[in-house]
Amino acid sequence: EVLQIAIEADKYDLTVAPKYASIQWLKPRCNAQRVDMGYLLAAAFLFGDVDMFVAHTLTLMLHYNGSYLAFLEDELTSQIVPRKTFCM
Repeated sequence: EVLQIAIEADKYDLTVAPKYASIQWLKPRCNAQRVDMGYLLAAAFLFGDVDMFVAHTLTLMLHYNGSYLAFLEDELTSQIVPRKTFCM
């Protein structure tokens, strides 16, 4: 749901309105599923929250054991997050 809100906020240039709520929504969760981790990373990217984007990237590096290329297979994540984020 957070990613859907971020997509709509970005679409209508309303990223300032949910700024304070997104702080709570985007908190990293180390026990989240791969898809949820990718969606939170993408939402942080759309909200322009660099600190949360870095935090989610670090959480993925520390707690995700699979290939990062799996994130590119998800349609939403691959359209939002730059490909080089997962390929470097």
